[in-house]
Amino acid sequence: SITAGDFYITIDCVFANDDPGDAQLITCGEIVNGSNVGATQSAIGSPICAGGSQNDILYKIDDVGGVDYTVTVNGINYDGVLAAYTGSCSGTLTQLDCSDVGIGNNLVETINFSVGFNQTVYIQTYDWFSSGGEFVLSVSCANVPYDEPCEARNLTCGESFSGSSAG
Repeated sequence: SITAGDFYITIDCVFANDDPGDAQLITCGEIVNGSNVGATQSAIGSPICAGGSQNDILYKIDDVGGVDYTVTVNGINYDGVLAAYTGSCSGTLTQLDCSDVGIGNNLVETINFSVGFNQTVYIQTYDWFSSGGEFVLSVSCANVPYDEPCEARNLTCGESFSGSSAG
């Protein structure tokens, strides 16, 4: 027989991109709708320009040397912090840029960076307040190589080349 009674359901959510080793890949021209509600602090900690909750979400860009990257984040209920780092996800990270323009929702945070050679750049964002919120993160690029016919790369028979037309 079945009897009536009180019960509780608990759902624990683990963010797939809540740690540098699991950062979500993003590319030039991409716009990502995200949330850090329920996120926890990664091992990165606070960027130089801000403190706050540090309940962060992480993305990564496979950076092409010489390309100028601009990353922005904002949200209606999101007091964003945005930072970029190079280095190894299992080692030391070096901060490239950071933005926290002030306290308030829907402020646009913008970072700009360019590196001299191909490497992974980690993007950290979080809501300064511990409650978290929804955000829109976008990546735009300038000085993309091989963007003009006269800059085309020569390929020889049997050679392979991979790239992206995003941006």
